[in-house]
Amino acid sequence: MTMYRAISPFLCMDMTYITCLLKEGFGFKDTTVLQLAKKVNNVETSWALGATFDYFRNLNIH
Repeated sequence: MTMYRAISPFLCMDMTYITCLLKEGFGFKDTTVLQLAKKVNNVETSWALGATFDYFRNLNIH
């Protein structure tokens, strides 16, 4: 049996959670292509920042 160095003990669970969230929670298909980025227009991206933008977009303030 080959031994692998543990990079992160929770990596498998993290990937499973993210996959289930995207597919079951948000309805992404297996064929959906996502682009990951650390920065957009020199602004650091994060899940919290995206959630905040979505929250404000849904407030329907004119």
